Amino acid sequence: MKPDVPDVQDNLSHNEVTTMANKDLDMKNISEVSNGFMVRKTIMGVQKQYFFGFKKYGSRDAALKAAKNARDQLLMETRHYRAVRSHHLHNTTGIIGLSWRCKQNPSQPQKIIHQFRVQAPDRYSRHNTGTSESIKDKGLWHAYKAAAEWRQNKTIAVNGKLSELFQKTELTRRASILNAFLCFLDFYLNELSQTKNKAIKNEMRVALSELLADPSTPVCIRLHVIDQLTNNTSQCA
Repeated sequence: MKPDVPDVQDNLSHNEVTTMANKDLDMKNISEVSNGFMVRKTIMGVQKQYFFGFKKYGSRDAALKAAKNARDQLLMETRHYRAVRSHHLHNTTGIIGLSWRCKQNPSQPQKIIHQFRVQAPDRYSRHNTGTSESIKDKGLWHAYKAAAEWRQNKTIAVNGKLSELFQKTELTRRASILNAFLCFLDFYLNELSQTKNKAIKNEMRVALSELLADPSTPVCIRLHVIDQLTNNTSQCA
C-alpha cells in the first residue's frame, strides 16, 4: 500500500496558512541580495528594476520599506501591461544566466578574478553552454554588453520565433541591456562601499575609473555613476 503522506496544510491552522500567503504577497517582486533589496518587474519584455541598499537607507528595515513603496508604485503604473518573466529573483546583474565575479584566485591569492560569467541553453544538447567575459580586458560595460548579447543570441538560436522575449528590434534589445547594466551599477557601487578586502576593493575601483575614462562608454552610464557617487542616489529605472 502507498503510505499516507500528510499534507503540510494539515498541520497548519487556517490563520497560519493565511499568514504565509500574505507574507509571500508582501514580498512580491522584491528579493533580498547581499547588501540590499532588488525590486524587479518585466513589462512587455523590458525589465524595470530598482536597488535599495542597506547603507543608503540606514538599516535593513528602512531599505525594505523603501523597496515596498517603489514596488507598489511600479505595480500601479504597470497594472495594464503584460508581464514576461526574464530574471531570477536573486540575480544581481539584471539578466538571468549572467553573473558577476570579483574574487581572489584560489591558486594565486595575489591575483583577482574579475569577470562576467554567462550561460544559455545549448541548441544541440540538454545542457547549458557558457562563456566568460573578462572585465580587466574589456572593461565593465563592454564585458557586460558582450555577455548579455551572447546570451540573447544563444537564446534566439534555441527558441527561434517562439522566444517572444528576444524578438525585439535591435534598438529595444540594446536599451534593455543598458537598463539592466545601470541597475547592476547600483549594486556594484554598494558592494564597493561595503567590501573589506583591500585587493578586491582596489580592483573594483580601477574598473570603475576605467569605465568613466573610456570615451566609448555611453554618456548615460558615466552620468549615472557620477550621480551615484555625488548624491548617493540608489534607484535606477
